[in-house]
Amino acid sequence: MNTPPAKPFQYQLWINGKEEPSKSAKTFDRRSPAHDVVVGVYPLAGNEETDLAVAAARRAFDEGPNGRPVSGITRPLLVAISPVIPTTRWENRCLAWLSASRSGSSA
Repeated sequence: MNTPPAKPFQYQLWINGKEEPSKSAKTFDRRSPAHDVVVGVYPLAGNEETDLAVAAARRAFDEGPNGRPVSGITRPLLVAISPVIPTTRWENRCLAWLSASRSGSSA
């Protein structure tokens, strides 16, 4: 049987590829349901941290190496491999929409 950690892990926010403390210093605990002890302490992000994280994600999407694909490449690839990916029809529709929205076309 696994034993809980002696001291809970102290997490930080992950913004723009690095750990950042919460400016409010507010946290919430995650308890082990099996042992009823705190195993992790997580920061609560406020509006400022949320805005920073969204801006960093937008930059990564627009400018990063895994951002916008060359138009027309991603959608045909997803269509070609979709029969072998065990997904629901809803998930396939989401993949098609994501591909179309990233390549500038419409699904």
